[in-house]
Amino acid sequence: MCLCQYCIYIFLLLFTGSGKTTFLHRLVAHSQSLGIKGYVLNLDPAVLSLPFTANIDIRDTVNYKNVMKEYNLGPNGAILTSLNLFATKFDEVSGITVC
Repeated sequence: MCLCQYCIYIFLLLFTGSGKTTFLHRLVAHSQSLGIKGYVLNLDPAVLSLPFTANIDIRDTVNYKNVMKEYNLGPNGAILTSLNLFATKFDEVSGITVC
């Protein structure tokens, strides 16, 4: 059940190095400064560190480097495979209320 009147969902799907993490860091900081509660998911298995806290982080479920080795993949193939592997476990977190 959503406790707010409305929810805003923002999905950032951009190229490597385009500033997704920087943008999200600023958005999270701005929202927190206004007292707006947010729920952040990190779906980038290859990011080394996040300057903010993610409520759900794909890196907690899937190890990107291990996927590269296990499936003999390059970086892009490992990212896609990591997302597919995470998707098979997403039912574990899909019951979480976002708002």
